[in-house]
Amino acid sequence: MIGIGKLSKELNIDTHLLREWEKRDWLGDVLKDPEQNNQRVYNEEQVERIKFIWDIIQEQRKKGFKRTDIKEVEAKLLEHFGGMVQPIETNIAVRPGSMEQMIELIQMQNKKINHLESIVTQQEKMLPGNLEKLQEVQEALEASKKREENQQETMNEMNVKLQQAVETMTEMKKQQQEAQEKKSFWRRMFGG
Repeated sequence: MIGIGKLSKELNIDTHLLREWEKRDWLGDVLKDPEQNNQRVYNEEQVERIKFIWDIIQEQRKKGFKRTDIKEVEAKLLEHFGGMVQPIETNIAVRPGSMEQMIELIQMQNKKINHLESIVTQQEKMLPGNLEKLQEVQEALEASKKREENQQETMNEMNVKLQQAVETMTEMKKQQQEAQEKKSFWRRMFGG
C-alpha cells in the first residue's frame, strides 16, 4: 500500500486529480489508513490504474486536448481492465490485530465479490448482442482502412506520374533551350 502523498510525488500527479479519479470510480475502493491520519492509500492494482489513466491523459495532451476526454479514459479502462469499477459503499480501515475489523472487511469484500459476479452474469447475457455489434464495427473499420489504403495507393501512383510529367517537361524545356542556343549560335556565325 502506498499513501497518496508519496504516490503523487513519485508519479508527479496532483493529489486533487487522484481524488477526482476516485470520485469518478476509476480506482475502486480507496482505503484510508488511520495510522497515517486517514490518508488515502492505494494497492498495486490501483497504482497500475493510476499510471494507465495518467498515460492516457498525457497522450491526449500530446494530441492537443486541453481537457481530459472522460469517455475515452473510461472506454480504455474498460478495455484494459475488463470491467467497471463500482463505487465504494464505506471506507473501512483495518488496524493490525483487530480480528473483528478483519472479519468485517472480509465480509464486505465477499459482498463486493458477489456483486461483481452478478454484474459479470448480467454482462454475459448481453454479450452475444455486443459481439455482433463489435463484429459490425470491426468490419466497418476494416472497410474504412481498405478505402484509406486504396486512396493512399492512388495518391502514390498520381505522385509518381506527376513527378514523371515534371521530369519530362523539364527535359523538353532543356532540349528547347539547347535547340534555341544552337540556332542562335548558327545565326551569329552565318548572320541569319
